[in-house]
Amino acid sequence: MQKILKRVMLLAAFGVFSVIAFQLVRISLVHADNGTKIIFTYLLMISSAVFAVWFAVKYKKGLFIKIFILVFLPLIYQLIFSLNVRLLYENDLNFNFISAVRFTENGFGSPLMYQAVFPGTATYPAFLMLFMKIFGTGRMVPIALNHISVTCLCVMAYLFLRRKTGDAWALGSGLFIALHPFIIIYSATCNAEIIFGTLIFSSFLSFVKSREADSLPKRIRWIAVSAGLCGVSGIFRPLGIVFAVALLIYLFCCVREKPAVKLTSAAVFAAVLVLFGALNSLAVKEITKYDSPSGSYGWNLYVGASPTGRWNQKDADTFTAVINSAESPSQVQEYFARQAFERYREMGILGAIRHGLRKFDSWFSARYMADTASYQDPSSPFYSGDARGTYLTLITMVDLPVFIFSLFVCLWVLLRSAGGREDSLTVLVLYLLGSFILLMFLEIAFRYTVSYRIFFSLISSAGLYEITNRRKSGFLNLRENV
Repeated sequence: MQKILKRVMLLAAFGVFSVIAFQLVRISLVHADNGTKIIFTYLLMISSAVFAVWFAVKYKKGLFIKIFILVFLPLIYQLIFSLNVRLLYENDLNFNFISAVRFTENGFGSPLMYQAVFPGTATYPAFLMLFMKIFGTGRMVPIALNHISVTCLCVMAYLFLRRKTGDAWALGSGLFIALHPFIIIYSATCNAEIIFGTLIFSSFLSFVKSREADSLPKRIRWIAVSAGLCGVSGIFRPLGIVFAVALLIYLFCCVREKPAVKLTSAAVFAAVLVLFGALNSLAVKEITKYDSPSGSYGWNLYVGASPTGRWNQKDADTFTAVINSAESPSQVQEYFARQAFERYREMGILGAIRHGLRKFDSWFSARYMADTASYQDPSSPFYSGDARGTYLTLITMVDLPVFIFSLFVCLWVLLRSAGGREDSLTVLVLYLLGSFILLMFLEIAFRYTVSYRIFFSLISSAGLYEITNRRKSGFLNLRENV
């Protein structure tokens, strides 16, 4: 009887506390400005993620429940933002959306020289068109695709990390990706970066599966899937080739197996990648009525060699004059490639390196993301267009520590690989390293770095787990397998 009475009193106390807390929160939100509401909403998201991880681990829930959590909560987080904050798009993002709507309504009619010069600006809107024909041309079509991509990312991150870190850490890491402000904000725009990042991570996970295969035919099938996903990523962004090179370097330099098996895997990967590249070129020809340029880096290299390393009006005026007189996309790209090499030749080797290093600040994209978040339609149910400072603070507090820490983890992983440890995470580190080097010389826009936040979050989570769980005596032992 006393136990029952005690439980009743505890429940009553909890109920009174809950009512008081609810009323305090309600009164606070009624009188709070939008900046306060943003912070409070984000804290609620974090609290729900922490509770979900505790619940799943405490009560030893099965894989199905954990996958459900990784699908349900990220969708909720993103929808809270995208349904209540209607973002207005900057020029490039708006161009994607307008092109998709035009393709949906008019098909692939007139020749499109500009989009043939930059194939991703044709193939990504064409991809959106497939869904707009079914669901209409509303703003939520590309946003919903981004939301689905993010949930897939969270699940894949969990499946990858649970083998290295265990369920609790992997589940928290998967939810952390969904909670990254870059991901929440940018998934509410019409961008190709999030789907591109999802495909690259899918390709990576398929490669990991190939390493676990118990027979050569299974390994080859997974390698082919990995190459196919990497090839499909070319529809969205042209940097899949960097991941392909990183994967092949890892395969030949870090994997311990017979050279014949390595060569077979590399040949299959290259063949499938070339096949998908050819199919992508056919799609560009169908959409734009022009052949894809033989090299698509000329303009980006030219702008990358400009004083700012980014788009500028002077170079844009030159581009307009060149494209108006050109007969093919290849001619445009070849012209700018020649001019780019001339720019770098004038800098000299040391000057080009210094120029590239100056562009490293573009990876600190918090200001760009804050601008994106605060560029809103005033009719938004939760309008916070005047809360740029709040967005900037929140984004920086999350992104900066993760970004800096992930760089140290990347260095640590590379040192351990040099010390003889075979770790599939090295593939992602090599991909990031290759991207850093490439974007030192090519044009770099802040939005180009968004997809990498996925990998920064994953690498920092894996690194933090390994560092906090290593034995003190073996912390610097680069050959130790964890």
